[in-house]
Amino acid sequence: MRFSIVFVFAFLNLVIVTPVISVYFGLEFLSPWPYFFFSPICHQESERCFVVAGTALAVCQRCTGIYLGLFLGSFFPGHWLSLATEPERRRAWVAAATFPLILDACLPLLNLWESTPASRFISGIIFGTMASGLLVSAISGLLKEEHWRKSPAVNTGGAV
Repeated sequence: MRFSIVFVFAFLNLVIVTPVISVYFGLEFLSPWPYFFFSPICHQESERCFVVAGTALAVCQRCTGIYLGLFLGSFFPGHWLSLATEPERRRAWVAAATFPLILDACLPLLNLWESTPASRFISGIIFGTMASGLLVSAISGLLKEEHWRKSPAVNTGGAV
């Protein structure tokens, strides 16, 4: 679980801290790296990114919410999603958490809803928090797998 928290914290650091600190301390050469790193993941449209200390974050409001939700959700060791022991039930919960994302993205196309920075951010947090249950459980499962551990030397009885 700690690995997943550190991993998501590193993402948040790339999103928020690096661009802001690079501008604040005059280390502008660091500023483009988070934008480059997240460009395949996020559209990074400037009007849809939060601005901190005069610098646009490296991801949009929805992605910021997703990463923050992943981070916050990973702090719950007995994550409520872990109550659903079957993988199908867990996937159903995450699919349900995707529903607000879909509504917030599609309803404006039909002129039934206006997507705002708050709605994008909140729908991202909902999804990220739900997905963190799967992420923490998957990473924990991977780290417990036998093939990741060093196996003890096998005594072959002198045979080569």
